[in-house]
Amino acid sequence: VPVDEGMISPAMALAAKPREVTAFVEYNPEIEEALSKVPEAFVEPAHKLYPTDPMDAMLPKPGFVTDFINTGRGMESPTLFFFWNAMWLLSTVLTREAWVEWYPDKLWPNLYVIIVAPPSLCRKSSSMKIASNLLRALPKFMPNTVDSYKKDLRIVTGKTTPEGVLDTLAPDTKLLFDRTPEGGMDLITVKKGSQAALSLSEFAVFLGKQQYNGGMVTLLTDLFDCKDFDGEITRGKGLKALEDIYVTMFGAITPDGLKMSIPEEAFGGGFMSRVVIAYQQIPTKTYHRPRQLPGYPAWEDLTLKLAWIAKNAVGEYKFTAEADKFFEEWYREWKASLFSRGMDRQEDFRLDSLVIRCAMLLRVQEYRKGNDITLDNVKDALRILQYTQSLSRYATEDVGATAY
Repeated sequence: VPVDEGMISPAMALAAKPREVTAFVEYNPEIEEALSKVPEAFVEPAHKLYPTDPMDAMLPKPGFVTDFINTGRGMESPTLFFFWNAMWLLSTVLTREAWVEWYPDKLWPNLYVIIVAPPSLCRKSSSMKIASNLLRALPKFMPNTVDSYKKDLRIVTGKTTPEGVLDTLAPDTKLLFDRTPEGGMDLITVKKGSQAALSLSEFAVFLGKQQYNGGMVTLLTDLFDCKDFDGEITRGKGLKALEDIYVTMFGAITPDGLKMSIPEEAFGGGFMSRVVIAYQQIPTKTYHRPRQLPGYPAWEDLTLKLAWIAKNAVGEYKFTAEADKFFEEWYREWKASLFSRGMDRQEDFRLDSLVIRCAMLLRVQEYRKGNDITLDNVKDALRILQYTQSLSRYATEDVGATAY
């Protein structure tokens, strides 16, 4: 965009290379007005138009998660898959703008989730399509170009290599001119760190054991911790520095694919302890074709609601006193049980941090301003995680085992 040099200072002109300044900051008053209103959750009618799913009784209070689940009531994908896709979607859009109180660093709410089901029975990709649609639409519903740029997330959907993932994570910077109330110009710098969302409907292909794909599990394990700065050695490219890392992952796979694709180092290196495995063996709904139930929300109805969360869910989240007390008591019992069982299941080793992440996300989805994580949030997170893990053991009990 041409810029009148008389409107900016010489220092500002020198600081900005012409090709780096792409535009002025633009504001959308209509979107700003729409996002000023707190969303209301969809309330289901008393008479349900679909078969009851066992997990329906465990859902949190109505909010974005239940809205997302209700968009798929006319699909065969079970509530378990829609729930974890909603949680992954929330964790993705928050990026590094929201976190949980921790010491000495911050605990970010990023999630790695893998849904597992026999081929075609539970329609693993149905909820993934809705989540991807919402992610791609989100920038259009942010109030200005700065927020749109921040929420324009890099999405990896197909087969790639560790080097390809690192290329996707290259940090980016954008320079924009912003008009001041006095009629002048401010040059603002907007940084987008090493952020990416992995949405993998064919997770077995992504994590294949081909020679060129060696090190993918190690890379994903390292990226999960969301370091402020990290350097990864890439083949033929030297040192590639990563900054403000934030990576989320959602994959779909069959039980056989899981057993064939997850190498043994995934357990020894801690990858599986960082992943939520959601396993469904049989379908809970049967439809000859997917449809939107009459009166229920469509995915387009959730765009502004997701944008409201992305705009308002910022800063540090803290447990209330009663939530912290409950979590401390549970933590001590859980830690003691790990030792009493002989530390035999590494998938359970990070259950505590998963509870914290999920409790925060359940708080974020409530359509309520504030940064307090309540007792109900913690209890709901723990109950749903324990239910999910109780099912996942059927899918993971042979993963990484020897032929003997």
